[in-house]
Amino acid sequence: MKQLAINQGKTDRRAQSNGSTAAKAVVRRNIEEVQGNGRFDVFEELFADDFVDHTPQPSMTPDKAGVRTLYGYIRDAFPDFHAKIHWQLADGDCVTTYKTYYGTHEGSLLGVAPTHRKIYFESVDVMRVRNGKITDHWGVGNFFSLMQQLGALPVTTDGNGSESVPRRARLPPRGGKQHERAREKSRRHQRCKYTNSELLKKQGPMLKLEATGSHSLDAIFDAHIAKEFVDRDVDATMATMVAEPYVHCVPLMTGGSCSDGVRRFYGEHFVNQIPKDALMP
Repeated sequence: MKQLAINQGKTDRRAQSNGSTAAKAVVRRNIEEVQGNGRFDVFEELFADDFVDHTPQPSMTPDKAGVRTLYGYIRDAFPDFHAKIHWQLADGDCVTTYKTYYGTHEGSLLGVAPTHRKIYFESVDVMRVRNGKITDHWGVGNFFSLMQQLGALPVTTDGNGSESVPRRARLPPRGGKQHERAREKSRRHQRCKYTNSELLKKQGPMLKLEATGSHSLDAIFDAHIAKEFVDRDVDATMATMVAEPYVHCVPLMTGGSCSDGVRRFYGEHFVNQIPKDALMP
């Protein structure tokens, strides 16, 4: 009887191992064939019709159609988009994958015009596989680094003064006018380390406190939060920002670049989407 139980346990473990191996193979096919090669015929084969994305990107529906649109959008921005899988772990029917994506920025991304730069960013996600089909997804990606490499966010430094984004990722590979435009944009966004007076000088005619007749960074920020989360007024929120703001919410690919992009983001995806019963602490 004891031997029977041991044999049954071994059989169950083998079955679970085989199932995990098959699930990892399904996820790998999605990364390599669909995301990497744009094979949307394989996408239809791998994704369940009732697929649910638990961490959908802005303006994307949390279903099969939404993730298909997202994959197409990314491949339009990076035609050579592909990934290096570092490792995969399976827990029952869920597969966790750590990978690095690579590509060349040849199409618009979140309002950022093509820079022709080589980029890379890390991602960790979990996909549930049942009966050979992907049914669920949860994931995060290092989009902050991606936007830095595209020149849309300032390059930060570590404690030793070293830049967090490699030099080869920041400089556009091509010369001419595109190169100069990219360098100019990089210069505009290259540092966020301003004193209060420098920042207020950059702000120009913005929010002036009637009570004191002067500017205050704390008051500007408080007013911005009030207009954004309490009044939920897009125009009033924009009035508390610089002329060419950049909004990026990490780790999701959320936000906008410059006045029109940020206004569109606030109006279509953020300010007007805040639950009516949401309260500020």
